[in-house]
Amino acid sequence: MELMIHGKYINQGEDLNEVLKMREEIFSVGGDEKDPDAINILVSLEADAADEGVLIGCGRLNFDLDAFRFSIDFVGIREEFRRNGYGEFALRTLVDKVNQCGADKVYVEKELVQTEEAEHFFKKMFFVPCEEDDRFLTAKIDSFHTCCH
Repeated sequence: MELMIHGKYINQGEDLNEVLKMREEIFSVGGDEKDPDAINILVSLEADAADEGVLIGCGRLNFDLDAFRFSIDFVGIREEFRRNGYGEFALRTLVDKVNQCGADKVYVEKELVQTEEAEHFFKKMFFVPCEEDDRFLTAKIDSFHTCCH
């Protein structure tokens, strides 16, 4: 049976229990002060629309009002499902939400990119050091619409 990948947005004010469980499993961290204002995504594999599927990953989109900056963190896929394009799916789904808001860039805090695997992932996904703030990596939204694999 072929499984389909599915992304579900968890918006501000919605129940974060599944997001926090997934984040704990992947990153060994729970909730924080950004959660109430963030948009999260849960990634699952499903057999069909009626199937609840199996949760395999998550990601979070934050908005900094002071800097007018969208940043992404906690993009991760459970170990046994990695290297199948699911992390790219999660990131692209969050970037699509940024695009819907009219922003032209998205950011990732450098301190959150702590492994070679994460560094390679974000580099592959067009993130480069941010010229205006060296604490971040940044990618232009249009980069995500012009690539193909």
